[in-house]
Amino acid sequence: MATREKYNITDVSDDHENAQFKYEEDLFPKNLPVKPHIRKIEENISSLKADLNENIKNGQILRGENIGLEHKSKEKCNDIIKSLMDDLYNFDKDLQRIMQNDKAETNFFKQQLNALNQDKLKLQQSVIILDSKMKSCETDVGIGFLGHN
Repeated sequence: MATREKYNITDVSDDHENAQFKYEEDLFPKNLPVKPHIRKIEENISSLKADLNENIKNGQILRGENIGLEHKSKEKCNDIIKSLMDDLYNFDKDLQRIMQNDKAETNFFKQQLNALNQDKLKLQQSVIILDSKMKSCETDVGIGFLGHN
């Protein structure tokens, strides 16, 4: 839009030919001799070349900034990936440690349960033996077994 204002380009209609005629009329009035027209065209060309060179420089600057931003973006992305991988590794390591501890604790509880079951069985056997001895003693003494008749 700045170029249109700079060169007095006023597009007041959608008709391309009318816009072109208006442009030529503003830049090159019909009553001027040819040399001023040529000079005006050369000035416009020089101005357009200067604008083009400035746009090329701006484009190169933007490309450089874009490359810099891409590099920073890739670095950040790599840092995030590394951080996530470290966290995942630590999480996996902690999970494995917890699972090992749980397994060891479960095995310990199983051993204790087996020991308790063996103690229970021994106690039951002792009760049976004691009952039989008591029954034997009672029969020997003649009282009879009062508890299990």
